[in-house]
Amino acid sequence: MLHDGHVDAERLLNAFPFVGELSTAARERLAVEARPVSATAGQLLVHRGDPVSGAYLVNTGCLRVYTINDTGRQATLYWVEGGESCILAMRCVFSTMAYPAWVEAERDSQLVVVSSEVFRALFVSEPALQQFVFDTLSSRIFSLMAALDEVFSSDVQTRLGSFLLRRVDDRGCVGSSHEAIAAHLGTAREVVTRILRQFEHEGLVRRRRAVVEVVDFERLEARVGKG
Repeated sequence: MLHDGHVDAERLLNAFPFVGELSTAARERLAVEARPVSATAGQLLVHRGDPVSGAYLVNTGCLRVYTINDTGRQATLYWVEGGESCILAMRCVFSTMAYPAWVEAERDSQLVVVSSEVFRALFVSEPALQQFVFDTLSSRIFSLMAALDEVFSSDVQTRLGSFLLRRVDDRGCVGSSHEAIAAHLGTAREVVTRILRQFEHEGLVRRRRAVVEVVDFERLEARVGKG
């Protein structure tokens, strides 16, 4: 379950431009009623089937939303990063459905939870919040369709290369273990290790403990058809 943090909710909400476009009354209500939450890397926040207490607005860090098949293998649906919200949680806010996936903090994260009651009330009266929800929905549908297309049309090697290019930080590194990457892709750790070893042999990446460094972006992009 989510745990309350010790950070001012109003400060966390400043990560979202739409908040500045709300009415004064709406901003004040959010500042009072939004609940700040802190999560540590690897912490499981939501289980499939859990009731959703409200909309999750991520200020810093990253949440991973994923599914698990009958054999216990994981596959990432999407990530929710700073300035973003979880569209599945939003969907639950407007219905009685339970959360249909699992959520864990991929990195140390800070977020605010806006209760379903407050979120629904503000959605009715605040055009800026309505636009934020529509933009979030449109963006997430596009990314999910792209991910599905990649799964059905690409082999694991191509999907792994695409994953590295999407998740690389400003130092050229992806801070994930082979096991974590395999969980993202819905494959076996041994498969990831084998492909990364091949990429390293070709001079595309460099492997370190729990880190993969991309050393030749252009060649890796060409390898996965993104050049």
